[in-house]
Amino acid sequence: MHKHTHKYTTHTYTTRTRTHACTGHGVYTWANGNVYEGEFEDGLLTGRGTKTWAGGAKYTGTWDHGRRSGKAKYTWASGNSFRGQFDNGVRNGRGTKRLLDGTRYV
Repeated sequence: MHKHTHKYTTHTYTTRTRTHACTGHGVYTWANGNVYEGEFEDGLLTGRGTKTWAGGAKYTGTWDHGRRSGKAKYTWASGNSFRGQFDNGVRNGRGTKRLLDGTRYV
């Protein structure tokens, strides 16, 4: 299967289909260096995927219409991490924060 790359002024989207609607699995790269690889629906991050920010932070989990949602792991650039539930783009509910020194907060 061939990859198709669509380059725009502010971002690049690479997919296995010829569509410009950003639907299905693909890689989206912003001009500022942020990168998302995962599922899209009508141009929005929807489904499983990983977003890595240029500054080093990383979110791996589910997305709902462009917002972090469901079970996921967020890692700050420092290496500290949170594994748990997200809703409407923010941490929500149960989860575990883990610091580099091994300290855990449940």
